[in-house]
Amino acid sequence: MKIRYAGKTYKVKEVKEFPHGVMYGIEDEPGHIDYINPTHCSVVGSTGYTCKESGSPYPKGTARFD
Repeated sequence: MKIRYAGKTYKVKEVKEFPHGVMYGIEDEPGHIDYINPTHCSVVGSTGYTCKESGSPYPKGTARFD
């Protein structure tokens, strides 16, 4: 996923859940990740997938496709 923040487009390297909510991790300088609040940026070229607003950021059980 890519986001637009402060007039530039960044690839989201990771999504982390903090006590105050989910944050997008972007690499604005090589080897340096900043975490951005999703309300302060916009998603560019969305594929239809979105980040969860609550709960675990990854599955804890087995997925079933029937």
